[in-house]
Amino acid sequence: MSILPQGIDPQEELDVTEALGIIKYEAPIPAYPSGKVKGKFPSFIPKTDETRVQVLQKVLDKYKEFLAM
Repeated sequence: MSILPQGIDPQEELDVTEALGIIKYEAPIPAYPSGKVKGKFPSFIPKTDETRVQVLQKVLDKYKEFLAM
């Protein structure tokens, strides 16, 4: 918490990336990838818009008692 700039009220799930000057690094794609770059998602594999269960922990905790029935 000591690295946060003055005036920021630390709260759970607070996004401080801009306040700390954090940017996402993406390595440049080489001109000749030699099998290192995997490319786009294959079109023959179906995609869904379903929510991943890994991001639902708070919901699962909330309804844990009902799930045990």
